Amino acid sequence: MMKFLTLTGLLLVSFAACAAASRPDAAPRVEEAFRRLYSFDFPGSEAAARQYIAANRECPLGHGVLAAGYLFSELNRLDALSSPISEQKVKNAKALKPDPAVRAAFWRAAGDADRHAHALLEADPKDRRALAALAISSGLKRDYLALIDKKLRQSMDHIKEAQAWSTRLLTVDPQAHDAYLNTGFSEYLLGNFPFYLRWVVKIEGVEGDKEKGLRQLEIAARSGSLMKPFAQLLLASFYQREGRPSESVRLLSALLAEYPENQVVRRELDKLRQLSD
Repeated sequence: MMKFLTLTGLLLVSFAACAAASRPDAAPRVEEAFRRLYSFDFPGSEAAARQYIAANRECPLGHGVLAAGYLFSELNRLDALSSPISEQKVKNAKALKPDPAVRAAFWRAAGDADRHAHALLEADPKDRRALAALAISSGLKRDYLALIDKKLRQSMDHIKEAQAWSTRLLTVDPQAHDAYLNTGFSEYLLGNFPFYLRWVVKIEGVEGDKEKGLRQLEIAARSGSLMKPFAQLLLASFYQREGRPSESVRLLSALLAEYPENQVVRRELDKLRQLSD
């Protein structure tokens, strides 16, 4: 049903709301868990996420980054992180079997994020932390179902959920530019569907305009906060699909300069440079 899927739609809106809720000198910070995750230091990211959760028990975003770490580490182990990821590659990735313990930990962390987020929404329907966390967990569940369980149709429900939560977050805070990572992904994805499938696959608020999707992703890649690196990676993947390799090289080079320990980005950049030689 899908032309393609990509991991880099993971963690679709900003975690900055939770960090801002703490004192400027407060520690630990959720940013540290992200920094380690971007570098693919999965044990370090998990440790930082757990420290943040212990210090910010009411905040659902710590559970979101913990779930992201489980998903990323498993996809890395399964060698399913290269971009762009085609539907055929998703279906044929059978080199390793998913780890049941990691699966259980992932769904538990995603569920904890949802539970804490809904508790915050009961007190304040406009709570940015809650809206961000629900968009994040929806995106993570979408990617786990699509990329690990190979359940593409079931993942569509979470694409719609992530789109809805991200749109709601932008309504509350139009400056939450990280949310455009999710809305741009949905717009570009639907825009790649054959026209007859667009009559069947409906995502509220999404027109299926590829150019609009790229513009929204460019906002996240240019002025997003903690999600900016993910937007850069996703946009680089889409630029490859659109025959714009030089722009992919530019984005991946900037990302690798920021996170030199990320070997997946390094390999993708090397491949692009070899193709352009």
